[in-house]
Amino acid sequence: MESECWKGVKKWTRKNLCSILIFSATVLGFCVGLVVQKLNPSPLSIELVGIPGKLVFQALLMIIVPLLICSIIQGISSVGQKENGRMLALTLILFLGMSLSCSALGAVLGHVVHPGRQDVMPKEIIEHSGSSEQILDSVLDVLRNIIPRNILQATFMKQTTILVEKQVQLPINYFQNVSEKTPNQDKEFDKTIKYVNETNFIGLLFCSLVIGAVMAVLGDQVKILKHLVDEIYLIIIKMMQYLMWFLPVAMFSWICQEGMRTESTSKLFLRLGRYIGTLMGGLIFHHFILLPLLYILIIRKSPVKFHKNLFSALLMAFGSSSSSATLPLTLQCMEEKNQTNRVVTRLVLPLGMTLHMNGSAMMMVLATIFIAQMEGVELGIDQTIVLCLVSLLLVIATPGVINAGNPAYLITDLAAVGIYNHQHIPLILAFDWFLERCRTVNNVLGDCYVAAWVEKIFEKKCTSENSPQVAVELEDATTGNNWLDK
Repeated sequence: MESECWKGVKKWTRKNLCSILIFSATVLGFCVGLVVQKLNPSPLSIELVGIPGKLVFQALLMIIVPLLICSIIQGISSVGQKENGRMLALTLILFLGMSLSCSALGAVLGHVVHPGRQDVMPKEIIEHSGSSEQILDSVLDVLRNIIPRNILQATFMKQTTILVEKQVQLPINYFQNVSEKTPNQDKEFDKTIKYVNETNFIGLLFCSLVIGAVMAVLGDQVKILKHLVDEIYLIIIKMMQYLMWFLPVAMFSWICQEGMRTESTSKLFLRLGRYIGTLMGGLIFHHFILLPLLYILIIRKSPVKFHKNLFSALLMAFGSSSSSATLPLTLQCMEEKNQTNRVVTRLVLPLGMTLHMNGSAMMMVLATIFIAQMEGVELGIDQTIVLCLVSLLLVIATPGVINAGNPAYLITDLAAVGIYNHQHIPLILAFDWFLERCRTVNNVLGDCYVAAWVEKIFEKKCTSENSPQVAVELEDATTGNNWLDK
């Protein structure tokens, strides 16, 4: 009995060794940083401590662009042509709609609760004007960047509207009324559109989506190109796995540097606590209010029994923190306990495992806003819209391979809104082992609710005389795509 228990402990330790090392390095690094801070280290010493962490994060930045392009092309092009068109279209719309709503919820929570707020906001943020003209310019910048002129140029440059202040002659009586004027009231600007040295993520993501969709239509005609993309993707993922083992060293370096810079430990943990509380509040709202309310409106039944029958699957999701590992049990709960049509579950649930990550979408948006606020940066409406879209595409791109708390995802989101300082990422990663499990529960639950809605909407079709043929087509499609082997 004792040996079996010891074997279980060793198995669990081997499985979660990287997470254990990351968490231990984070705690140890922060404690060492606080102790060293008492010695009043020089700025150069603090900078040198953070060098190992900076090198690891630069290595992650190096592979982000090829990772995004290959993963999105691979994910979109893998959607087969045999699936029932209308049911598949509805399922995709529901998945994208729910993920986008969770991204928006994360943005609203971030801007309303303001978990990373500073006590004194920088002057440039206080004076920032959110006029309708500025908002229009920002929206136009997004539209210009969606379709880049040159896809290679989009990897390192994007278009943006630059405001250049005009030199105007002030009237004689200007200084008599200067106290009644706002800081930017008498300033005039010329607008010019320029390319700046930042990666055009929104353009790259759009181009990748289009290429993936065309490859899905062409099917076997581009089989060689699909294999090439798959092989490049495998190389990048293998590089990512190697880098993950250097992450504990990077975490120790970054968090130790943060501890050496921290003047008020209580304020730091207060902000981190606000972030965790805000994210948990959003997940609870989605879990117990939004999804059940939509179930009542669409199904016209109480969601209590439906929810109760999924308990074992949700428990498995929390323990494994993997939608893929939970899929067999989720299928069993939906088909045997909730009596959901097998035609629907065999299409919707495997597809949801790949495309539907609502909890992760919420986390990525909220975490990016939190880090921006910790840096003293307030994101505008245009940046928030770009952030939501980028996060949505990221969680679709590579689910089941690396989780949403992975630094590559957060670095990409931060870069999309123009933030390249990553010193606060380790704070989020230190507690992501728990939050990841909560997000996985929401992801699995969201898949099940979407399956119930699709079954209700296609109720007549699923129970019609042609339903066996539909079932055969859908099972052939899912089997051909190897959904259940993941």
